[in-house]
Amino acid sequence: MFAEIGNLLDQGGSTTVSLPGIGDRGVTLEQLRSFVAVIQCNGFHQAGSLICRSQSAVTQNIKRLEDCLGCSLLVRKQGRLLGPTQEGRRFYAQAMGVLEQVEQAVLTLKRPTLKGRVRLGVPDDFVIEQLHPVISRCLASHPSLHIDIVSTVSSTLQNLYQQKKLDIVLYKTVNSRNDTELDNEILRSEPLYWVANKVVAFDQFDEMPLVVFPDGCAYRKAAIDVLEHLGKRWRIAYTSASYENIRRAVSAGLGIGILSRSAVNAEHVVLSDEYCFPELPLVHLAMAVRGDRVLFRRVADDLMRAPADS
Repeated sequence: MFAEIGNLLDQGGSTTVSLPGIGDRGVTLEQLRSFVAVIQCNGFHQAGSLICRSQSAVTQNIKRLEDCLGCSLLVRKQGRLLGPTQEGRRFYAQAMGVLEQVEQAVLTLKRPTLKGRVRLGVPDDFVIEQLHPVISRCLASHPSLHIDIVSTVSSTLQNLYQQKKLDIVLYKTVNSRNDTELDNEILRSEPLYWVANKVVAFDQFDEMPLVVFPDGCAYRKAAIDVLEHLGKRWRIAYTSASYENIRRAVSAGLGIGILSRSAVNAEHVVLSDEYCFPELPLVHLAMAVRGDRVLFRRVADDLMRAPADS
């Protein structure tokens, strides 16, 4: 399309070039930002504060957007916002995509192109599919950038980073304090759970059969530390570096798994203190970035835009 426009401009003619729009009133980015902010904040006043606009301005933007689209996007009752309509839910995902693309386009021109090689480490139990789109966008924006990925257990990643064999490392830890040796930052935290394929009691086992990741995994260490502190015998019933294999092993009844909240399937039973299982510590996703090159920090900033769910 842009090539065709360029040809028309080069011809110097008076041909009218039409841009995408809706009728004679195009949807504006300001309207999209207002709509997304209202959905995320679940209110007009909060949305206005988020995008630095008055509540009345946000309300007007939503009204104009609904007029352009010819449908209602929000459910209102007696002046209260109840949430998005069915059309609003569908439109929200598209609006978010547009705003993200615009932001990426602006950053592409504002920020200098990245060049060089970055060695990235991610834990085995990281949901790598969530990282693929981010890395793909980063490489598309910076054709001269190369990212080499190493995936292994968190303890090995930390060692490789300290040996200067990795430039950026994502790893799991139960230590909530920043590690001064790694100069890390905590990206997010979530609880760990004992899980099984059916209800069982802690005292039911003379020896706890564990379904775990390989030695060096933060989940595994946290569970074994708790069991040994209680004097509970344990054994490794199944081990795998694959998140999916671990979940399937738990579902098949091969043993008791230790999973983060986001990894628990609907078919899993969470074994809480109701069944006399001890509480497990929070697990933290941390990032460490080598500080001797601006390139590493820039790539790390792009990675942090990804969902850190794992």
